Amino acid sequence: MSSKITATQEGFLKQLVEFHKDCCETINWQQKALKPFHQGQMGPGEAEWAMKLHSYRPAFFEKVLGLHKVKPIYRKHKKGQAGKVDQRLYLEWETNLPFVRQVLNGDLNVWRGVVRDYATFHQNASIARAYSLHTYDAETVECDIFLHPIDEMIPAKLEYTTKRGHIRYRDFPKTHRIELYESYVYSCLLRVARELFAVLPCETIYLNGLLSKGENHYPVISTIFERQSLKARGTSPSRVIKAQRHFVTHKKRTGFHQINRVYSPCVMNQQVEVGMYE
Repeated sequence: MSSKITATQEGFLKQLVEFHKDCCETINWQQKALKPFHQGQMGPGEAEWAMKLHSYRPAFFEKVLGLHKVKPIYRKHKKGQAGKVDQRLYLEWETNLPFVRQVLNGDLNVWRGVVRDYATFHQNASIARAYSLHTYDAETVECDIFLHPIDEMIPAKLEYTTKRGHIRYRDFPKTHRIELYESYVYSCLLRVARELFAVLPCETIYLNGLLSKGENHYPVISTIFERQSLKARGTSPSRVIKAQRHFVTHKKRTGFHQINRVYSPCVMNQQVEVGMYE
């Protein structure tokens, strides 16, 4: 009797490998540090209406209808309103400037706050159990991602619907289940990397994926992302990650294994071989 996987489970399994397709909004901190305009000069909004007022030349019918007297008054009013908006914009920039400078200087606590407030990957409990963020300098961040194990994310049984509408269950083929979990992990890590680049002014991310046995955590993948390397879209997460410098041991029948080395900015910048992960 022929049967097919239920639409609900099919949608769930598809979602597991598509986390990387979403991303939070990008923040340009360099742009936020620039003055919107210089004090003593007109702001952009006021200048726009000033130009409209200066360039106004009434048409013949506007003179006939008397609109040539009304329009300049209206444009002067809009110019004044725009000036007030510009001043609020300048005061807002002035208030936020110390915070923006802290972000650009790589302040660890500020960066953690930025990720908490503006990134979205940690709002989805399916992407990771937790994360830990550290900074090395104003261009380098290190992030540990505590991954969900395979048994929490990939079902052991596939749910099928028969032609008569009955629900039947079959064992999920072991190698396919492991392959799906691998794709899930790569999708999650790529989502995290893209969001960190979106909200932080860093150029390099050291990203480690960790699993756990009881209370002990161990790394299964370690990679270095450069901002320029993630600009291309449409490539599968596994190809993107495998194109970076990375450590990973993954076998077709047993999945991820603990790795004995991880990339670390402290070690890499000293050009020393990385040691055992504690």
